[in-house]
Amino acid sequence: MINAVAVFTPTPRPTTKPSDVGVLAGRKPAPEDVAASARHITDDTKYRNWYSVDLGTTPWPADVLLCQRQSMVWSRQEHRAYSATILTTGVLWFIIGLVIALVRDLSLADYLIKIFLPSAPAFLDTIELARQHWQHANARQQAEHKIDDLWQAYTTQPETLAISNCREIQDAAFLLRRDGPRVPNLFYKIRRARSEANTRAGTAALLNGSHAGQAPD
Repeated sequence: MINAVAVFTPTPRPTTKPSDVGVLAGRKPAPEDVAASARHITDDTKYRNWYSVDLGTTPWPADVLLCQRQSMVWSRQEHRAYSATILTTGVLWFIIGLVIALVRDLSLADYLIKIFLPSAPAFLDTIELARQHWQHANARQQAEHKIDDLWQAYTTQPETLAISNCREIQDAAFLLRRDGPRVPNLFYKIRRARSEANTRAGTAALLNGSHAGQAPD
């Protein structure tokens, strides 16, 4: 487990120009606003050690890239799983309606009026929501492929990985999080242990060279 702050702020590190950051997120908040918001946090434990992958001795900025990858893969799996879950729920609800109609020997008109039409809006919303989450998962997978390409290049030529590459990934992550559909907290909590295990195993595979070449020492 590593401290999320340590991933992005260990010293010494090159200075990034102010014009290179915050383009999408806007200007940095005023220190007074940060202090005011911080007073509402009585326990910051859950905000620490956010990136749970074991980075070993991976140097900066490759460690940043791996943390970004964990976040991207984790979210992609969550959205895809949630899409499948709500689509399955909608289909099951539709099937239950048909079964009820058959058991009660309803006519087509009665089925449409009493079961199908009242539940049709919810069924259509379920399909649309499932589609949104699936498309969002695909968008995150595209960003994930970009990260994998950067890692592949890094394993053979470490000097090719620049902080600007990580900035581009972070900008993409910001846009995806800002504009994408939300996964309920309960669904996230149910899957958290599994998702963490998946991403830890994936990062270990990268560092062991089984996915994208042998990582440099």
